[in-house]
Amino acid sequence: MKLGPKISVIVNIYNEDNFLDKCIQSLLNQTFSQLEIILVDDGSTDQSAAICKKYQMQNPNIRCVLKENEGLVKSRKRGLQLATGDYVAFIDGDDWVEADWYETLYQAAVKSGADIVIAGHKEDLCGSLIERKNIISAGCYHDESLCNAVYSIMLNTGEFSRFGIFTYLWNKLFRRDILQATLMKVDDQIFIGEDACTVYPAILRANCIQIITACGYHYRQRVNSMVKVSYDYDLELDRLKRLAQYLNESFSLSPFYYLLYPQLQQFMLSQVAVRTDGFYPQKETERFFFPFPSIKPGDSILLYGAGTFGQHLYRRILSSNSYDLKGWYDERAAQYRTLGLSVEQLQNTLPSAHTKVIVAFIDEFVCNKQSEKLIRWGVSCKNIATMQLTAEMKGHIFKMLCLQ
Repeated sequence: MKLGPKISVIVNIYNEDNFLDKCIQSLLNQTFSQLEIILVDDGSTDQSAAICKKYQMQNPNIRCVLKENEGLVKSRKRGLQLATGDYVAFIDGDDWVEADWYETLYQAAVKSGADIVIAGHKEDLCGSLIERKNIISAGCYHDESLCNAVYSIMLNTGEFSRFGIFTYLWNKLFRRDILQATLMKVDDQIFIGEDACTVYPAILRANCIQIITACGYHYRQRVNSMVKVSYDYDLELDRLKRLAQYLNESFSLSPFYYLLYPQLQQFMLSQVAVRTDGFYPQKETERFFFPFPSIKPGDSILLYGAGTFGQHLYRRILSSNSYDLKGWYDERAAQYRTLGLSVEQLQNTLPSAHTKVIVAFIDEFVCNKQSEKLIRWGVSCKNIATMQLTAEMKGHIFKMLCLQ
């Protein structure tokens, strides 16, 4: 007798025909056999839909949904409605997973009895890999340990833009009923922070979670992915307000709201930083705060860091015409140049005494480590600028997001 699926994997797809074959093949090559694969194409205009149809015809454990473009939240809900597995996992159509990925997640869930298994991942930049693991230590958490070790720092550890648990939905395995009680409630109009709106409420609902160090998920770094694309400024602010409102209302139902609310404030500060390209909205007459107080209009600057925050910041600095941008640098310049970014190696072109270096890393811990590296390379500490948020900036953002 054929056994039913233990895991339903929902593949969210939008215009990813260049990467989709590798994604789906990585699912078909899994050592875990009781897998149901649900391909949800959200109105792609490339060949993604045709690829989905091809795999559905060739594989009985693949189901394909072709729908109009409605956004990621609705796509995930549609996939979940079709899922029949005891557990549900997600993967983006441009990413891929190692062969034992779902075996590892499932075994961790079964052995611990966890409602959610939380893993790490690999940032994959043109084959250059960096492992990313959660700050909260590996282990099984329930009862008091959930409150003391997880809820207390899962959105923010106390350092700026540093999560105890990554927001990502795709490096986790969920019991299906947990998602049905959380994902299905997410506002369909959430277009920023979709993962956080499911992940953190799900953790609050779980009786037990298991954190592991496995990093078998490959998160492909792309310069044209949704998180790195800048949209209309006012539209972004409206979306940020909707995100803050949804999370605040969701957290307010928890007895641990007193722990979550301060973290939510810090979480939203980091979201605003990225989504407004590193500039913070101020007053009607003065549109922006620039959160690098040591940098003055007209200064000669170098931008160091080409990740998501660096890409946003680079665009905004170029468009502002207030600074003399001398160059853009990153240690992985060769990989970023492959993606079409004009990035160079800073070690080969150290700045002059009159040029300041903006460290374009939003995670405070990472930012401090990169600053130390610049100093070792010979950059004067007085010329290194890191993000600093004044009380005035924070107060204005909290007021704008109704988080005061």
